[in-house]
Amino acid sequence: MLFRSAAASTWTIGGGNLKLDVTGDIILDAEGNNITMKANNTNPLDFSNSSGDWTIKNTTSDKDIIFNINDNSSDTEVMRIVGADSALKIGSNKKIMFADSGEYISGNGTNLSIVSGGALTYTSAAASTWTIGGGNLKLDVTGDIILDAEGNNITMKA
Repeated sequence: MLFRSAAASTWTIGGGNLKLDVTGDIILDAEGNNITMKANNTNPLDFSNSSGDWTIKNTTSDKDIIFNINDNSSDTEVMRIVGADSALKIGSNKKIMFADSGEYISGNGTNLSIVSGGALTYTSAAASTWTIGGGNLKLDVTGDIILDAEGNNITMKA
């Protein structure tokens, strides 16, 4: 079946589901550069294209875009883009991995881990302050602890 129309068209399915099942690809080609998905005629999710850059937008105020996977037959949230906070949230005990599984950042809701199979480097172009809110700071290394102050002063306070 081939449908062509020079004017805008609306198809209405009176009941049941609409299933597109093809042996090839399903191609959505919008010359207006916008594809919108709705649920019950509300809460649109927009996919838009501008010069080859794609934008995915939840148009409902302060709502999220959630990414779930099938993890060993379990529906698992990996991450979400939080609309109310304009933030990326990684699921508890999930990882942001770099290069390989030996380098990652993860958190469990209480503790944050930054893990590297090699050197961990912190670089700042300006003065930095690290505040430990409660408890102790423990430096435990298999080699030496080297404090290198180019201002020639190392100050320790109790």
